[in-house]
Amino acid sequence: MKNNPLRYTDPSGHYNIKGPESNEKTTDHLCLDQKCVLNYQLKMYGVSAKGNWSTKNLKGAKEGVRALAKTFSAYNGKAATKAFRDVYGSITFQWEDGACDNPGGNDPGSSCYADAYLSPGTIRFWAKSMGNSPVYVDGEIIYEYGEIPNPPVTAYLAIHELSHVLDLLSGRLGEALVQKYDIDRTGLHYSQSREDTDREIFADVMVEEAVFRAYPPDKYPTYSNGVDQTTQVYLTTDLGDIISAAETYR
Repeated sequence: MKNNPLRYTDPSGHYNIKGPESNEKTTDHLCLDQKCVLNYQLKMYGVSAKGNWSTKNLKGAKEGVRALAKTFSAYNGKAATKAFRDVYGSITFQWEDGACDNPGGNDPGSSCYADAYLSPGTIRFWAKSMGNSPVYVDGEIIYEYGEIPNPPVTAYLAIHELSHVLDLLSGRLGEALVQKYDIDRTGLHYSQSREDTDREIFADVMVEEAVFRAYPPDKYPTYSNGVDQTTQVYLTTDLGDIISAAETYR
């Protein structure tokens, strides 16, 4: 088994785990299912997943962590797992089976998928939102307030929420960057929020940067010529300072 890539299983049905980055050492820790593998890989970044996570949601969260760690590594030259841990230390991804009480619930179709402002050390991911969903009554659409099932966790959502924490740890330098360059949503492809606040725009700009660095153009053709060049310049000149400030906070 060990002469093959470690994504394969041995005859006993165990998974042998490799590090989340190709240049990292492997481990003899064995798992019985993919969820165990994902949890173990997340722990290499200092992330603990607590609650009733599904394998699909956990995979999306892990891909987001990996992409953001790769972004940090590109700026400071550290191994990706270390670059991530140096910013966040230990961080918890808490799965909540209930509904997030959406402060924007009066906005038709608005949803609350996660929140990162409870504590810099915890991000909550929600199974459902409290918000307005469309209901057809006598051929007309009305919006009814109640619980709305949330879609699966994606890498984009995880990056967005982690970027809120980065902003907090850096003393809100991310929001200051948005103000400094008067950044808006022009050129953003993977927005996770419709709010035009500085903190939400910064988090979405970080999604763009992490997606650009972590995935090849053939998987995301919209990036065949790179991300929006204006945004990329902002991040090149300022993101290193934001990362350093977050490390200092810890």
